Amino acid sequence: MLKLFALMLFLVTGASQAITLENDVFSLKAKEIHFESDTITAKFRVTLTLKAPNAIAALASKNNRALSRMLQKHRNLQLSLDQDWTLEGHIQAITINGHSAIIEANELYLYSNKLLLSQLNQL
Repeated sequence: MLKLFALMLFLVTGASQAITLENDVFSLKAKEIHFESDTITAKFRVTLTLKAPNAIAALASKNNRALSRMLQKHRNLQLSLDQDWTLEGHIQAITINGHSAIIEANELYLYSNKLLLSQLNQL
């Protein structure tokens, strides 16, 4: 019984480990985060907390029915964020609470024109 409990504890603590990435625009938490030239890909139990006032205002201006309709077809969302970030992904839930918006998904893509431009300038 003790071995079973130890195994269960190991599985739960191992499964709960996540990577966190944070900047002025968003806070990202996921089991996997991959970086490419202009893209951040987050996979498995993704939680994105938006801090960007424009994006929060855009989501907050829609009522529950409008948000539901926006995601109903394919549960995809494209949203422009501050500082040239663009969010795209297969969304499971959106929660808006005053000064932040929380988006839950299995996979999200964050694109930044600034990341690509800074890499081109370094060449």
